Amino acid sequence: MSSLGYGFYATHPGEVLKDELEARGISQRKFAESIGMAYSVLNELLNGRRPLSTTSALCLKRLWTFLPSP
Repeated sequence: MSSLGYGFYATHPGEVLKDELEARGISQRKFAESIGMAYSVLNELLNGRRPLSTTSALCLKRLWTFLPSP
């Protein structure tokens, strides 16, 4: 990613989600199953190779409200 001009870099939403899944001990495969997303699509999103679409964001938001805190 390129610099924003003041020493900081933009964070891909997938990176934040990946950190959350790891903190909660949830596997990518299990999470993909629970939200009805193909594992390969979720993996690409978490590794910053796929953008987060509006549809995916809404799907993740709905499920995230039901997950227990770490």
